[in-house]
Amino acid sequence: MHLAGNIIFIIILVAALIAIPLGIPGTFVIFLASVIYGVITRFAQITQTLIWILLGIALFGELMEYFAGILGAKKFGASRAGIIGAIVGGILGGIVGTGLLPLIGSVIGLLIGAFSGAFFVELAIKKKPAQALRAGWGTFTGRIGGILTKVILGIVMIILILVRLF
Repeated sequence: MHLAGNIIFIIILVAALIAIPLGIPGTFVIFLASVIYGVITRFAQITQTLIWILLGIALFGELMEYFAGILGAKKFGASRAGIIGAIVGGILGGIVGTGLLPLIGSVIGLLIGAFSGAFFVELAIKKKPAQALRAGWGTFTGRIGGILTKVILGIVMIILILVRLF
């Protein structure tokens, strides 16, 4: 039974990692699965200290994903209005994308929406098309960077867990 439980736990961890690029908060799934595993095993391998570390990593990952788009936009010359446009566009794009193509559509919609939001707002405030395009591109690359950072943090979380298990 112990081996079967570990196998199921590892499958959940890998599935959560794969879910991160799809817009699902996989780092929190990894955290919650670890809490459940810890409770079931009376924190024998997954200690309460590790649980707190995993929570910190998960929260840091969410913040990094959120702020990466903003930092990317800012680095590429987006104005405050363009950044707000990127945030609103990302939210709307994610909603529309999910409706069109569940799971992967939310990520595609978020990326396209963030780019479009920054681009069109910058264009509307009388920036040249090249400047607006640059701001949109910065938002897009920032969001991609945030997703990749979160995947890397998910891998770190899983390594920390596996070290404790084995």
